Amino acid sequence: MAHAALWSLHHTNLYKLHTVIESDGQMADAKYTTFGIRTLRFDPANGFFLNGKRVEIKGECNHADFPAVGIGAPNNLWWWRVMMLKKELHANAYRTSHNPVSPAFYRACDHLGMLVMDENRHPTDTQNPKSAVGEPYNNMSAIKFLILRDRNHPSVIMWSMCNEEWKIQGTKYGAKVFRALMHEVHKYDRTRPITCAMNGGYPHGFTHVENLQGINYHPQDYVWMHKLLPNLPIFGSEIGSTCSDRGVLTSSKSKGLVSQYTMHTNWSQYAWDTWKPIATQKFVEGGFNWTGFDYRGETTPDGWPDVNSHFGVLDICGFPKPDAYYYKAWWGKKPLVYICPQWDLPKSMIGKDVLVRCYANCDTVALFLNGKKIGQKKMPKYWYLDWQVPYQPGKLVARGYNHGKLVATWTQRTTGPAVGLRLVNQWPKIRANGEDIAPIAVSVMDANGHVVTNAMNLVHFAITGPGRIVGSGNGDPACHELNEAHSHKAFYGYCMVLVQADRTPGVIHVTASAKGLAPETIAIHTVAPPRKGHL
Repeated sequence: MAHAALWSLHHTNLYKLHTVIESDGQMADAKYTTFGIRTLRFDPANGFFLNGKRVEIKGECNHADFPAVGIGAPNNLWWWRVMMLKKELHANAYRTSHNPVSPAFYRACDHLGMLVMDENRHPTDTQNPKSAVGEPYNNMSAIKFLILRDRNHPSVIMWSMCNEEWKIQGTKYGAKVFRALMHEVHKYDRTRPITCAMNGGYPHGFTHVENLQGINYHPQDYVWMHKLLPNLPIFGSEIGSTCSDRGVLTSSKSKGLVSQYTMHTNWSQYAWDTWKPIATQKFVEGGFNWTGFDYRGETTPDGWPDVNSHFGVLDICGFPKPDAYYYKAWWGKKPLVYICPQWDLPKSMIGKDVLVRCYANCDTVALFLNGKKIGQKKMPKYWYLDWQVPYQPGKLVARGYNHGKLVATWTQRTTGPAVGLRLVNQWPKIRANGEDIAPIAVSVMDANGHVVTNAMNLVHFAITGPGRIVGSGNGDPACHELNEAHSHKAFYGYCMVLVQADRTPGVIHVTASAKGLAPETIAIHTVAPPRKGHL
């Protein structure tokens, strides 16, 4: 196809191949295969190239865990997840940590423009539940399944064989295992490089065999590894792992909450500590932050009463935490300035210093409180700014300037009392197929239409029409309310209800109500699914 329309992040051109098998002049079988045409090049000195153009891999790792429904997500929620990562973070890549996921996800990435690091579970016998790390890999069915299933997706740019296999990753035996895995992959696909996520052991073991060197954390290792092995492309297969919770001012172990200003553990780093070494060294192909969304389990740092992780830059419902704006600023092209915390603080805080943090991609940022200029600072590239500001209710405004011209503004304000609710269906194209889910974001609002960012109201949900409520959530990692509940407390102004269509097209009406607040109703129009094909 000499004049093919290429698949890229912004022009997701796709083709369909119709394969027909005939016997004695009659069609015995037929199949449509969707595919895309693009070129990949991982340059060890200059980074990753898609269709000959350098693309910085701006990725997020994710577990397969959704609000309310857990891992039992219908196809359209995978599309919602990819869309949220692109919209809220300007991410362009996704690592399926640490296992292949639903086929719907790969179709979403093909159509929406998202690069994929497609990851196998681990390099031992995945068929044998008694297998342990270090045993010979004597069954390649999992690898064969992964490659045959996903190889026609243009979004898939690399195969990852495993994650943090610390017992074997730096050993001669590990190199032998990895070589066997690569041999199996090459039976079915030679168009993509093969890698894994190593948290140590390099430059030995797996490193001697793989095509790309994935490094988990340890950004200080990029330089010496590049000098030692200048012909081996390097990328951050897992970076970040900072913990934070939306809206929380001060960490509380007893409440299971972590400050929105973020904290890191003894192995992880702040966003700026991990992204700056990637952004400023062109030989690094890019990186995958841990994680895009919060997920159940891994309740670092406090354990109980947490039931969710704190690692996501979006909470489990997709509401952005402050760190999200760090990535959105440096991963996007549009001028952006953002400040936290929310300016709905307790009256006891009046007159006390509050740490105001700014993420921006502008040259300089000026900060104003109630019209009075607090100060102006230059924004260090790939970094952040801090001010100490005595709290006074009102408006806290940040203004970003490029070459002296105002290009971006962000306002945090003290809101009035909560008077009502706002409902937004974040995936309006809902099919009456008995599976599709509308993720409805719920905000607690004041009389001026602003989100009351300290609101914790209990919100109840009712439904009429051809659908059902399958659950709710709020992004609080220590929330013990039932996933299937038809009510949920707001967490710093927000919660979510998930509504599933049945098989009859029509209009679903969902009403949210809370004590002392005006109720709000949203209409969800469901359409008949097409006879053939699916998301």
